[in-house]
Amino acid sequence: MCHKGFGGHKNQILLGISGFTIIRLGVDNKGNKRYYIEKLFVDPKYQNEKIGQSLLKAILNNFNDYPISVSTFKDNRIAAHIFLKLGFKHTTNRKMNIEYGKNILTFPQSYYLLERK
Repeated sequence: MCHKGFGGHKNQILLGISGFTIIRLGVDNKGNKRYYIEKLFVDPKYQNEKIGQSLLKAILNNFNDYPISVSTFKDNRIAAHIFLKLGFKHTTNRKMNIEYGKNILTFPQSYYLLERK
């Protein structure tokens, strides 16, 4: 399903029985427009069937006017392999902090970027 989002930007939410992804158009710290893959999940009972890879390919085919940025947990080797296979370049590793009640949980993240010409 494709629709116009806030500010007239194209947003897409790909939904299916087995997985979903959410993409948003944003601006990086240098003022350049970029798509961010916010969420990409595949139901565990459908994993290892290339559904995540199919969702990513759909994104690449439909969102080709700006670079695409995505992150994953640093130890997620399967996601990293798929991103690199589809042309993303590893850009950096950083820690992400999430507040959970009075606690702050820290997760190491790996960031990837697919440049567009």
